[in-house]
Amino acid sequence: MSISDTTRPGDVSLDLDDLVGRAREMAGGHDEQRLRFLPALERLLTAVEGEAGLDPVGRLVLHQFVVGQLVMQIETGRLVQAHPEIERLPVENLLVITGMPRTGTTALHNLLAEHPGLRAPRLWEMLAPPASTDPVRHPQLIRAAESYVEHYYTAAPALRDLHPLDAMRPDECHRLTAATFTSPVFAQRYEVPGYLAWLDGQDLREVYEYHQTLLRCMLWRRPGTHVVLKCPSHLWHLDALSAVYPQARIVRLHRDPTAGLPSACNLTAVVRGANGARVDRHAVGDQWLAYAWLGLSGLRRGDRYGSDTPTLDVRQRDLRTDPLGVTAQVCDFAGLPMSAEAGARMARHLGEQAPEPTGGPGYSLADFGLDRDQIDRQFSDYRAEFGV
Repeated sequence: MSISDTTRPGDVSLDLDDLVGRAREMAGGHDEQRLRFLPALERLLTAVEGEAGLDPVGRLVLHQFVVGQLVMQIETGRLVQAHPEIERLPVENLLVITGMPRTGTTALHNLLAEHPGLRAPRLWEMLAPPASTDPVRHPQLIRAAESYVEHYYTAAPALRDLHPLDAMRPDECHRLTAATFTSPVFAQRYEVPGYLAWLDGQDLREVYEYHQTLLRCMLWRRPGTHVVLKCPSHLWHLDALSAVYPQARIVRLHRDPTAGLPSACNLTAVVRGANGARVDRHAVGDQWLAYAWLGLSGLRRGDRYGSDTPTLDVRQRDLRTDPLGVTAQVCDFAGLPMSAEAGARMARHLGEQAPEPTGGPGYSLADFGLDRDQIDRQFSDYRAEFGV
């Protein structure tokens, strides 16, 4: 029975003890697997209750999400306890794609996923890493991911064009950090400035250690010698990521902030609406302007976040004009050169993509209270450094 079978918007609880009790009930309640990151969850719930302006459906969506993540923690604990070799599985040759949202990270990720030598975990795996280790459950998990996508598109039809989701395609690994309730993704789903201010002061090494545990679960049954992951939120926490994955290689995407910022704001407004949260467009603009400055100021070409963590910088406009050339460069950087088969599969993927819509984007900087001249001045060093 799903959570939604027994929980209605009118009787949703976001009390921590109630959520934990419900998760243990859903997971079988036969053991007392340790639940982690509960202080972070309590911080998130307090911020949502006080700041996000959730409607009743939004409260139900959050209730379901939290219970689902706690159940996943319990299942992960059971799996690792039964198979301790999972935590010893080496994660080498890891390629991580990041950058501000709306800079081409998804396009590059999908192209790289066509390379037969790269293991790119699919959405259905990301939604249930411990369960994905059981091949018998794969059809069920794929159907559940398809239902998730269908429901998301129903709540936010605009998302279909902004950020396509597909159960069988790769997706962002914020789904692994979100299991710790310590992730910038929550500041995209909800207006929670208090939570975001708290998050900015956190050391996320333990979060990335759990991210690694979930990744190892997926690789345990379906290994890959080269793995590619992608998430914009890594940009703000690359020191923690490289501390946990010292052999990772990082690809950062770059775009003119006067184009990227309003696009990120628009996506955030759509996502908040889908999650039943208040949508204050000027508050969204203020948040992204401050957060972009935090993530982009001080960046330099080829930054290293550890002695073994090289970085490749890619401009979005180069990816758009020469996608196969840029992807070949990234493959070389990853130590996995482009093969004829990989190139053919990538070319076929490009040919299957719908043409870009003509006309303007349907939103502007002013819609989010942003000023082009201010952005030009504030990010002038960044634009000069990366030629955007």
